Amino acid sequence: MAHPSIKEVAAVPVSSELTEDEVMLFVVLQPDIKLTESEVIEFAAENMARFMVPRFIRFVDDLPRTPSQKIEKYKLREWAREHRSSLWDREQHGIEVPR
Repeated sequence: MAHPSIKEVAAVPVSSELTEDEVMLFVVLQPDIKLTESEVIEFAAENMARFMVPRFIRFVDDLPRTPSQKIEKYKLREWAREHRSSLWDREQHGIEVPR
């Protein structure tokens, strides 16, 4: 959320084919802003611990919410599980996070 182009973000776990769960971000951008997945990864790598940097990113217009405005992360996890093969994946794009 520290990135000035990001309005909201929700992080959820996505099962990994080899190890522990990976981090996926659902990102809502500020109005009329363009940002790439690579730019989000670069910003995260500079500002977060390595294990927190997301592997998967999806830009969305809004996040699902309960009537009390809590983010319904279970819906995001379910969506990610159903669309696992088509997620934007930093590893598939050759982006490595330095140690």
